[in-house]
Amino acid sequence: MSEKSNYSPSGRPPRLFRRLLALMAVYEAHHTFHEDLEESFRRLAARRGNRIARRWYAGQVLRSLPGALRISLANGMALLGSHVRLTWRGLVRSRLYSLITISGLAIGLAAAILVFLYIRFESSFDRYHPGAERIYRIVDNEFTGVPYILGDHLIGQSPEIENLVRLKELTFWWDYVLRAGEREILEDGLYAADPALFEVFSYNFLQGDAEGALAHPRALVMTAGAARRCFDSVQVLGETVFIQDIPFQVTAVIEDPPPNTHFHFNLIAPTSAVPEISAYRDDDWTSWTSSNYKTYVKLRPKTDPSLIESRINDLFRSAREDAPEKHLQSLVEIHLHSQLRSELEPNGDARRLRFAAAIGMVILVIALLNFTNLASARSLQRGREVGLRKVLGARRPQLARQFVGEAVTYSTLAAGLALGLVPVLLPLSRRLTGAELAWESVPWPALILFLIVIIGLTGAAAGAYPAFLASGFQPVRALRGERPASAGRVPLRDLLVGVQFLVSILFVFGTLVIQGQMRYMRNKNLGLEGDRIVVIDLPKAARPRMSALRTELVHLPGVAAITASDFLPSGNTQRVGYEWEGRLETREAALWKVAVDTDFIPLFGIEMAAGERFSDRHTPGASYIVNQTAARLIGEGRVESVIGKILRQGTWSSRPGPIVGVVRDFHFRSLHHAVEPMALFLDTSRDVVRSSRNGTYRHEPFRYLSLKISAGALADTLPAMAEVVRRFIPYAPDSWFFFDSDFDRLYASEQRTASFMLTLSLTAVALAAMGLLGLSLYAVERRRKEIGIRRVLGASTSAVLILFSRDFFRIHLTAMAVGFPLITWIMRSWLADFAYRIGLGAGFFAATAALTTAVFFAASGLLVVKSASESPASSLRRE
Repeated sequence: MSEKSNYSPSGRPPRLFRRLLALMAVYEAHHTFHEDLEESFRRLAARRGNRIARRWYAGQVLRSLPGALRISLANGMALLGSHVRLTWRGLVRSRLYSLITISGLAIGLAAAILVFLYIRFESSFDRYHPGAERIYRIVDNEFTGVPYILGDHLIGQSPEIENLVRLKELTFWWDYVLRAGEREILEDGLYAADPALFEVFSYNFLQGDAEGALAHPRALVMTAGAARRCFDSVQVLGETVFIQDIPFQVTAVIEDPPPNTHFHFNLIAPTSAVPEISAYRDDDWTSWTSSNYKTYVKLRPKTDPSLIESRINDLFRSAREDAPEKHLQSLVEIHLHSQLRSELEPNGDARRLRFAAAIGMVILVIALLNFTNLASARSLQRGREVGLRKVLGARRPQLARQFVGEAVTYSTLAAGLALGLVPVLLPLSRRLTGAELAWESVPWPALILFLIVIIGLTGAAAGAYPAFLASGFQPVRALRGERPASAGRVPLRDLLVGVQFLVSILFVFGTLVIQGQMRYMRNKNLGLEGDRIVVIDLPKAARPRMSALRTELVHLPGVAAITASDFLPSGNTQRVGYEWEGRLETREAALWKVAVDTDFIPLFGIEMAAGERFSDRHTPGASYIVNQTAARLIGEGRVESVIGKILRQGTWSSRPGPIVGVVRDFHFRSLHHAVEPMALFLDTSRDVVRSSRNGTYRHEPFRYLSLKISAGALADTLPAMAEVVRRFIPYAPDSWFFFDSDFDRLYASEQRTASFMLTLSLTAVALAAMGLLGLSLYAVERRRKEIGIRRVLGASTSAVLILFSRDFFRIHLTAMAVGFPLITWIMRSWLADFAYRIGLGAGFFAATAALTTAVFFAASGLLVVKSASESPASSLRRE
């Protein structure tokens, strides 16, 4: 019997070690070693059996492993060094292309990182409190406040509530002057709260502790910032601070609340001190109709919030029949999802956050498209290089790794550049978004993971096309300079360019509309005059001296007129119920309430529509003027018929009296809102107690003094006025401002949106233009011989330009056909938030088409013109 007949036909080496051997065989002759080892295995299996042969095979593979690893590592390092040298040479040789590719991706990554930081900050509000997901605020569909008495009933009947705290901002309508030692300081952010505040919310105590911080009625908790303003130190435990001449003892000092909270305070007093230091009525604690307290509940784990909501509404229904429905609002949702009346601070907007996320994603996608597009286009210029390397023995996997490695290297450089750009751009981002973005708060693990993913995906996407197309060139055809048939027209590349055109059109059109709306709001006739009006916002402690201050100011040269009011057309006011003769019970009777003196209407240039202005012959506190909207409401559509009707305010701050005039509608709120009914009632200095039909009531002095400065006298009058204010209000010498600048404050959010959109539009268009510039550079280099031949045959520069630009213009026209309907729908939705808005006229479409065409022509046409202007002989010699 032959030796071959003794082989075991069923014996096979272990599968695991066969695969390991295959992985180790990295050189060309690996199959010889593999077959020799297989032959030896079969011989050994025939003589001594499969088990021994399998152990022998495994041992041979394991003994070969160190040598194979050394060879693999050496080869890998050699290849890596070769790849690095080739990548560096390509980067230096094509400096403009490299600059466009790397900087474009870096800008996109930096924008994406900044948007990520903004979203992270806006989404983090109030989440730092322990058990934040179990803390809720009691609200209704309109107001954030509820009666104080609700908390007393609720905590006693709801064992599911772990804790409850009531909070009141005392400086919402009033301000307070603090006296600390020899200092007088105008301080805002004064709150009153239950002692449970520090059990529901978490703060870092620098002095004192949470348990005794608000334990007695004259306790006062200060933030570190307030302590430094009052005492130049945070070591102030036991110090005395006077509020309204009432002494309070500092019982604790805490760190300033972080920026990502929905309310900030400087001072906290106990709620038991509210009647002493505020102007609220004595029934504030017992009335079921007041809404002066923000009430928060912390539920026990696994408690259903709907159970507490039901109990709250049962309590309200038992106290008053017309009580609005209440519900629990999650603490972590307040900042992004609440826009109710009497919010403690302006909140963010989840829609704006989603918009920013979408914009950031679009910017990043544009940058990635640019990178991929330019990398794939550039690879087709390297046909001769690929052909030569294949002739010298390079295999297709090696070429593929080279292209992918180059793309990864470029994207890594772009990521490093982006990390350098972000700290530089953070101040601009803070101005655009209004968010407290900080480089120190960057979540590095998440950011590094994000960059690794982007680098990997970008390298794979940008290197895949050249790796599998250019590396497949036939060497002979590549060395002759021929391109593969698939490299002529690239529909995918046209699609990518079209997406960039589309995004640019959306951004440019949106920016033009937003800027147009902002310009419309600034220039619209508001029904009043705001030029050269300076407003002094009087602290509460200074208001009793208003008459003396007014006397000094009115005698200043350049002061043409002066008026006092408790309201500004751009400031806070309130709506109250009114009654009048013949009012139907079903008709809405809420009017905006404004108290003014006799000079208010002429100083602000408000026009009369009927009747007469206030004068000295009208009774203060019992004479009214309404706007046209209110007159139509009261007079059933007939404006003149309201003159002489008796108007009665449903509060304790005025008396019944006749309507003596009607003013033309003027805008006293932002243009988001239509003009609403308003009643102005005449009053005087209002620092006395007068009687009314409901008993006695207390008037506070006017809050605002408004001065009209004569034309050309601002430069001389302002310093003199500032000196008078400094003497009367030494603790608040900068409490004056220009009226028109304060009115612009109503549109601060829209101004930020406009700036944000303008910046992003410039970024998106710049990225798209950079991509087009890179593609044009590639196209000109590839067709330089053609340009030279056409010029020799008599083609003009304009003819060559048209030839090169027609494809881009075709893509641009397609992008406009798709983009204009889409952006029209988007901007109409945005404009719907304004009661007074511009129309989307043909000018916006024409301007968008002209601007994008001009930008892209400048990006692509200049290279073509430059190349076509060269000597044809020079172009042919270079080719």
